Amino acid sequence: MNAMFQWSSFGNDTKMLLFDFWATEEIAMGKRFEEVVQEIENTIKNTLIYESVDSLEYLVRSGRLKKIHGFAVKLLNIKLIVSIDKEGNAVIIC
Repeated sequence: MNAMFQWSSFGNDTKMLLFDFWATEEIAMGKRFEEVVQEIENTIKNTLIYESVDSLEYLVRSGRLKKIHGFAVKLLNIKLIVSIDKEGNAVIIC
């Protein structure tokens, strides 16, 4: 039986890629598909990925970060660490 499950990583490709690798390994080790799906759904709710970004251009352009914040960071030449919240918005960590 071929099964497919689609989930949202709330715009975080890194998180989605990690879950893809993890799910593939779990299924290869014999875990049932339904169990893996349930674990992914539970884990997504409790997982944050922190990323250092060189440019906020795409975060501003996509609307995840306000233009004024992007302008201030660029003006001050600050490197940020960001995460994506449950609604898909960028959250500045430091």
